[in-house]
Amino acid sequence: NPDQEIVAIGVTNIIGCFFSAYPTTGSFSRTAIKSKSGVRTPIAGVFSACVVVLSLYALTPAFYYIPDAVLAAVIIHAVADLASGPKVWKELWDVHPLELFIFVAAVIITFFATVEYGIYTAVGVSLNIIHLLP
Repeated sequence: NPDQEIVAIGVTNIIGCFFSAYPTTGSFSRTAIKSKSGVRTPIAGVFSACVVVLSLYALTPAFYYIPDAVLAAVIIHAVADLASGPKVWKELWDVHPLELFIFVAAVIITFFATVEYGIYTAVGVSLNIIHLLP
């Protein structure tokens, strides 16, 4: 489940900051592929790591001839399910219309600026709404 991975990475980074640990990251494209293929056990991570190592050492010359646009299309196709669909928009609207506003504002700023500014926008708009609502 991609949601579990996002939570795990977040918790790991929060706990790790108290011990001067390196930031933890993950590959959402590999997570999406594993989710689509119905992976149920952690051994898939070992298999995935072996495929990545094999690709780096044995297949790098073959990747040279593949256009960047094709590689980008493969990654976008794998990650497309991680994007929020209409169901999430409806759930946000059902919670409160301002929740949907926060989400849309963050997505727009992230799309036209950077992820950092998108996060700042979401937090800033949320704090302003909390202070303005009774």
